Amino acid sequence: IYSSGISITKFTSCLKLVLGGSLLPALMNLLVNLGLFAAGVWVARNLSDFDLMSPQPVT
Repeated sequence: IYSSGISITKFTSCLKLVLGGSLLPALMNLLVNLGLFAAGVWVARNLSDFDLMSPQPVT
């Protein structure tokens, strides 16, 4: 019936694997790790102010 190479049973079994199998915690773990990495990069970029390290003018 379907012109594509995937059958509806393969699609539903793959969907069950994604939703109820071990793939969903792995994807959530990947998303959490990427979020923590992005937060760390953002903090490191915002805290690296080289203006604070420059010598102050003598008055």
